[in-house]
Amino acid sequence: MPPPFSPNGQGDGHAAVYLRLRGAVSPMDGRFDSLMLPHVNAECMQAFLDEVAQRYPINNIVIVLDGAGWHKSNALMLLENLKLHFLPPYLPELNPVEHLWDGLREKRFHNHAFDSIDALKNHLVDALRAMEQNTKRVAGITRWPWIFNSISNAN
Repeated sequence: MPPPFSPNGQGDGHAAVYLRLRGAVSPMDGRFDSLMLPHVNAECMQAFLDEVAQRYPINNIVIVLDGAGWHKSNALMLLENLKLHFLPPYLPELNPVEHLWDGLREKRFHNHAFDSIDALKNHLVDALRAMEQNTKRVAGITRWPWIFNSISNAN
């Protein structure tokens, strides 16, 4: 017999909840922008790309992505100042923003339990804001020599 507190009559009463984050980082100066979106699909990806391009209208932006289907959707429309660069399969560690997510999990969420989804979201928003404001730390995590050299040599 399933536990009485199970919401659907199966399992142990725990529900998996996913918060979908998108992030863009400038390794050169540590600027970091993030959005929490409801889904992982082309429509939400488009909203994120539009937001980043509009926040930095005079900058040329290259966003590094893995090969997720919503990253490569033919429905995506890129503004002029935005380009997408796709990593080879199975190499997410080459994406600087993945290291920010790792740091966020380790430093802000390790051994934390939350009383509600709202408490989790509030904690996440606070952690993201702190990261966005600490450009020196963000640059220290993401400004790898090969990125710095390739950007410097391109200018």
